Amino acid sequence: MDSGSIVYMHTDVLHQTEIVDILTKPETSCTSNVPPYKPKANEVYLFQTGADDWKCDQYLWINNGTKSVTIGNDVLKKHFYKIRLPGTTDKTNGRKRPVGSLQFKKTAYSLKSNKSLILVHYEGDETVYVPVGHGNSKKSDPPEYTRTAPSVLRKIEQDIRESISNGSVSGEHQGVLNARNVKQVENLVRKVNEEERLSKDDIYNLLLLAYHMDGFIHEVTVFPDLSSIIALPEMISIVNHLLDVNTEDDVPFVFFYDTTFKCGDFFVSPIVFRNIIFEDRPIMPVAFLIHSRKKEKTHARFASTSSKESKTKAYLDPIAWINGLNSDHKQTIENNEWLCSEIINVCCRIISRQFPNISGFQPTGLSPVFDEATKSWSEKFGSFSQKGCPTVQIHHTGKSHWVTSLQSVNDQCIYVLDSFSKTFTLTPSLDIQLAAIYGHGKKHISMKLPEVQRQPNGYDCGVYSIANLLEFCFNGGTSNFKNKTAFEPTGMREHLIKCLELGYFSKFPQSLNSCADSVKMHTRKIECSCVCGKPDILENMFGCEGKRGRVTCSKWVHQSCSNVLGDWLCDEHRSTV
Repeated sequence: MDSGSIVYMHTDVLHQTEIVDILTKPETSCTSNVPPYKPKANEVYLFQTGADDWKCDQYLWINNGTKSVTIGNDVLKKHFYKIRLPGTTDKTNGRKRPVGSLQFKKTAYSLKSNKSLILVHYEGDETVYVPVGHGNSKKSDPPEYTRTAPSVLRKIEQDIRESISNGSVSGEHQGVLNARNVKQVENLVRKVNEEERLSKDDIYNLLLLAYHMDGFIHEVTVFPDLSSIIALPEMISIVNHLLDVNTEDDVPFVFFYDTTFKCGDFFVSPIVFRNIIFEDRPIMPVAFLIHSRKKEKTHARFASTSSKESKTKAYLDPIAWINGLNSDHKQTIENNEWLCSEIINVCCRIISRQFPNISGFQPTGLSPVFDEATKSWSEKFGSFSQKGCPTVQIHHTGKSHWVTSLQSVNDQCIYVLDSFSKTFTLTPSLDIQLAAIYGHGKKHISMKLPEVQRQPNGYDCGVYSIANLLEFCFNGGTSNFKNKTAFEPTGMREHLIKCLELGYFSKFPQSLNSCADSVKMHTRKIECSCVCGKPDILENMFGCEGKRGRVTCSKWVHQSCSNVLGDWLCDEHRSTV
């Protein structure tokens, strides 16, 4: 076998006397110190190793038990394994177990007197094995998992330990000329990663690149659809020049446009052209549109921006509509597009005047943004203020999505109504907003996320947020989640326009024939460990380095609240230093 693996022998049956004879009188020339690569049935290997490297034969196995046999003054230990196959099986206790087969198996033998010498025998049919990915892989078609030898992992660990620790340091200098403890190393690694990271905010990263790569990123649109137009100025110059000088009627200057591929959650649509100045007329890209949804308006905007005539094109100012909104806002509602913050805020102002006994309705622009300079979330545009119940608020989650939060007078619970999410999680931006309104100095803020009526598409979150807010207001600031609402999706936008033009909101239309489903409730917590009362997610946290005996202090604080650059101690442990 390759890589130092040597087949000791071939046999379909290995008797106990042969096993003992091989382990007591091994043929050293046939001993291996490297695991084989996918060995075949009837092969026998003898390993001389101080680690479990022999197990890493690039198959996945399931432990099928052990057995010990006393032979004279020694003990022969047998380890049985069966091959692992794709899939899982349910056990009576509800746990899922991997599927195994005895059609291909291996047995490992060792003597108690010499545990470093391992004899391994493979039996059955190796062709039954089907490659599988790592059990924690989230990919639908993961690559085949290959286990790393334990000796390699130990060497990596040892090399890292030696690189950060000096064994010759005397006892009184331990923690001074050496790392003090694991937590100190973890804090330093976290700090370096934070400093080297461009930003935690993907959208901010894109905007930062747009400024630094002048002329490469031509346009970034954040809301309602995230899209970006990217093009090299040199390629645009070449295209403009060819458009001016092209006189070859037999070789037309052709552009091609299509949504060619997908990168993660985004689509990439390139404009390519046939470069007629080269003999073989190659196809070259000129510009790219990166967008989250295949919408006609986004493609039209890309075509307009990419057009050479866009510099001279005239645009008309939108016509005023109602309550500070204009014809563009009305068209947004009519064309089934995402509602912008201007529409949401106007709706909230009108509804707040109808229900003066309910607090909230704060401007959505108070949402935090990520500050690259401090590597933390910033509230430079202001922040939400604390409100007493009953209160209701529409939030922008920071992920092109609207949700509604509320606190009712009947149960004092805080609810977040999300008409789109299937995971019912809270974004960092939403954590900060909710803590500002409902925190009141609490260390742990419990949130309930009921499975409210789901929107039938990906763009009606704003309409459903307004509809859910209205239901709460018309119920007198009390929550009622015994049954789901049954809004009529087809008439909701028409109703929204009507209410805006009347300057008065009535309930959104609901179906009388629909059977209302019961509401399932999810619970989430927002942690506010710092003395400032703001969520842990706001910025980098420092843990207290103090200890009570062998137990490390559990207090944490935001970096800006600690007023230190290095290790931090809480008031209790600072007084004992």
